[in-house]
Amino acid sequence: MAVKNKNEGVWPVMLTPFTKDNSIDWSGLDQLIDWYLAADITGLFAVCGSSEMFDLNVDERISLADYTLKSVSNKVPVIVSGVFGDSLDEQIELIKIMDGLGAEAVICLVNQFAKENGPSNSWKMNVEYILKQTDNIKLGLYECPLPYHRLLSIEETKWAAETGRFVWMKETSENPKIFSQKVHAAQNSLLKILNADARFLLESLNDGGAGYCGIATNFFPNLLSWMCLHYNDQNNYVNALQDFFNKNQPIIDHKYLQNGKVFLQISGLDILTDCRVNSFDFSDLEYNDLNHLRKNIKQMELALN
Repeated sequence: MAVKNKNEGVWPVMLTPFTKDNSIDWSGLDQLIDWYLAADITGLFAVCGSSEMFDLNVDERISLADYTLKSVSNKVPVIVSGVFGDSLDEQIELIKIMDGLGAEAVICLVNQFAKENGPSNSWKMNVEYILKQTDNIKLGLYECPLPYHRLLSIEETKWAAETGRFVWMKETSENPKIFSQKVHAAQNSLLKILNADARFLLESLNDGGAGYCGIATNFFPNLLSWMCLHYNDQNNYVNALQDFFNKNQPIIDHKYLQNGKVFLQISGLDILTDCRVNSFDFSDLEYNDLNHLRKNIKQMELALN
């Protein structure tokens, strides 16, 4: 049985809508926030990979975090990324700024604390420096795949948990066994570890995972939330829903993250599909696939209700 905790549930990775002149579309962001909140979500992850954070300048990152926090207005907690490829002191400054805006926790990209293939002791030394300079600010960890994909070892996860400063983690190994080992390494700490791969969401919840935070939240957050609430029920729909996640993951992966904006536009949001990180053309067949996905989501929601 999974360990119950305050973070158990779904944390959408927020997209950033843009206007025709490539600035942030604040009106579109309001619509997007309402769409997320209409699902039974636990919280929101702003200024993340899906937000195109590496293609936002520092002022845009801060403005995006600030606007999101004010728009959500404490309806759910909001976490935001706060470290990027600058010096440690610049990272510390941004952590303090994001915390001052009211973020539930400031998320640290684990690949920003050491060079690619850098040793574990260098990573720990830099983390310790960050911790000493940020008082008691609540922090999180994100195994972000860019600019390079650094995964924490089981030992590093345990070490981070034992600092008492990290309360949230997005785990991205896409490996159920490794995920389970990290969860158990942190089981007696404040650190709650969320799965980023919907293909083994049920398994991760049964192993004590704290919920889901991944790209599927931009397609069917309601269904993911239902799974997090009911995974331990004796319910025939649990396995059927996991099969649904597995079957539709290729559609979600195809031309992400722009396909997420196309899907939301199809779903009625008045946003453009423009992205800074990629620019794809979508064929009639690809539009049909997303329309078909939307219909199947509605059918599954009706069945679960």
